[in-house]
Amino acid sequence: MKKFLVALLVLLIFASTASAKTTPIYVLNFDIADSLESENFLYPVYRGVDYRIPIRSSIETLLKIEFSEAEKEIGFISEFSGDHGIVLKEVNLRNGVLKLVFDDPAFFSTGGSARVILLRDQIIRTAMQFGVVEEVVILPEDFFQP
Repeated sequence: MKKFLVALLVLLIFASTASAKTTPIYVLNFDIADSLESENFLYPVYRGVDYRIPIRSSIETLLKIEFSEAEKEIGFISEFSGDHGIVLKEVNLRNGVLKLVFDDPAFFSTGGSARVILLRDQIIRTAMQFGVVEEVVILPEDFFQP
């Protein structure tokens, strides 16, 4: 229960300090999910993004996410932290459909089904926060496939 209360307090602090210059980036937190008895593993951390290109900037921020000690302490994680080699090559939004084209020379986006689903879901959830995005298409089609 104590861990849950700490996690909730930190989330409230992050949410209250989020300003017009920050946006949520959705990453994993199994500790909060366990505390809430939730199957939702994605929770926001707030980061500054380039508001001239907010969707691209948010996804690129996710791809190179690093966590503060406080965020690590309450369980925020992402396999996107570190040097994985994934590059966002293209962002195209038309009629509510967001197409994201990636390059993955080191094949980081492959692996077990649970892992690739969690990686893909972090990207989709981060992109779907923008009201103009109704659907996210990740290319190439074999990207984030087990």
